[in-house]
Amino acid sequence: MFERSIELTVSNGVGTRPSDVESGNSTTEIELIIKQEFEGNVGCVVWDAALVLIKFLETVFSDLSQEDSKRAICNAENLDNVSVAKLNLSTFFYGNLPHVLKILELGAGTGACSIAVAALTKAFVYCTDLKEFQYLIDQNIGLNFDYFKGASKVMSYELDWSKIELSDLKNEAFDLILVSDCIYYEESVEPLFRALDHFCSNDAIVVMSIEDRTEKTKLVEKFWSLMDGSFTWHEISVHEQNKLFRCDEIHLFVIYKTAINKDK
Repeated sequence: MFERSIELTVSNGVGTRPSDVESGNSTTEIELIIKQEFEGNVGCVVWDAALVLIKFLETVFSDLSQEDSKRAICNAENLDNVSVAKLNLSTFFYGNLPHVLKILELGAGTGACSIAVAALTKAFVYCTDLKEFQYLIDQNIGLNFDYFKGASKVMSYELDWSKIELSDLKNEAFDLILVSDCIYYEESVEPLFRALDHFCSNDAIVVMSIEDRTEKTKLVEKFWSLMDGSFTWHEISVHEQNKLFRCDEIHLFVIYKTAINKDK
């Protein structure tokens, strides 16, 4: 096992170190430490799609920290350069800023995305994966505990998408669901759809990253086919992502539960 670091710029305010607030700094640079295996199952390492998702969320919260964030989000003059996905996601976060978000991560692996979002905003984060990955998630939660914003908590739970009815979370409702690079095995595609269908309320929003892999193209097509009719989705354009952590082969989507599938 070895450690890797993920640098984040977080906005100061509730939950930040008193020294940072007193100094007048509007942001703080932190370094998350994530343990991962040298090799092993797909959930044992931090994949590029997770880094792209994390760094995109960093840019979103950085934008929201600006005094004129609401005007920046809603300014009609800027809308031509903002995708529907980015606009809806920014509006969602802005509207929930006074509240502690309830967030679910599916297929969390190392827990990197859950830990990052808890450092970026106030949230109760339910970090889930199969039992075999909980040891890694728990270690990483402990390593980064000091960086969680004031009211934030990250809690690990075992969750098998094919056995949701046995999960402690089966009756929980969430504001936001994170999914990073989870379309990998044929047998997990339909259970992933069912998990999203189960946990995503009409008011919830899903942020998902998918990396292009030629051998997985049919699995991705099957996933979107299953989603069609129950969800609508929009893609975050590459130019809206972090300038250093973006790639044409990694796609970010904002997904919503809907009775009618709208323009994708």
